Amino acid sequence: MPPATEVSRATNVGISTQGKPAMEIQKGNNHEVGHGGDVGGTASKCQADDKSVPPPKSRWAALTMERWELLVILLTVAPMAGFTVISPYQPTVRAELGCGPVCIGSMTSVSSFVGLFGAPLVGALSDQQGRRFALTLGTLAMALSFVIQGASTSLVGLWLALVPPALLSHNFTITKAIVADLAAVENRAATLGKLGLAAGLGFMCGPVFQLFIKTFTQATVVATLLQIASLWAIYLLPP
Repeated sequence: MPPATEVSRATNVGISTQGKPAMEIQKGNNHEVGHGGDVGGTASKCQADDKSVPPPKSRWAALTMERWELLVILLTVAPMAGFTVISPYQPTVRAELGCGPVCIGSMTSVSSFVGLFGAPLVGALSDQQGRRFALTLGTLAMALSFVIQGASTSLVGLWLALVPPALLSHNFTITKAIVADLAAVENRAATLGKLGLAAGLGFMCGPVFQLFIKTFTQATVVATLLQIASLWAIYLLPP
C-alpha cells in the first residue's frame, strides 16, 4: 500500500490534470461566447446601418412633386397668355382715348413706381398669410384690371386699371418662392428654369387666341377668363 503522501500527490496530479481540460473547455466556451458577441455586434451594426439609410421614396411622392411643378407652370403660362392677348389692342385703345406718347410713358413710370411699394407688401402677405393667398390676390387684381380696361371709355379708366396689378399682382415672384419652398436643393435650379420656359410659352400662346378674337372687348373677356382659370391651379397647390 503506497504512502499517504503519494496518494495525496497522485490525487493532486489527477485534479490538476482533470482541471486542465475544464479550463480549456471554459476558454473554448468563452471563445464561443466571444464569437457570439461578434455576431451580435455585427447584427447590431447592420441594424444601425439600416436605420441610417433613408427609405426609398414612393411613386406617389414623385407624382406629387410633378403635380405641384405642373401647377406652378400653369400659373406662369396663364397670366402671360392673358397679357399677350390684350396687349396688341392697348395702343389702339389709348390712341382713341387721346393718350399720346407722353401719356403712355407716364403710365409706365407710374406703374413701376406703384410696384416699388407693392412688391414688399405682397412679399409680406405671402410670408404671413401664405403663398396661395398672395397668388389669389394677385390673380384677382389682374382680372379686375382687365375688366376695367374693357369697360373704360376715358383715360381715367385706363389710369385706374394700372393700380391693382402694379400694387398686388406679383405672381411670378411668388411662384419662384413656391419653388424655393417645395423643390429639393438639387432640383431647384432646374425647376426655376422651367418657370422661365413657361413664361416664354405664355407669350407664344397669347397670339394664338388672336385667331378667334376680333375686338378689344373680346380680348379683355378672354384675358379675364384665363386669370379666373388660374384660380383653380392656385386652389390645388399645397397649403
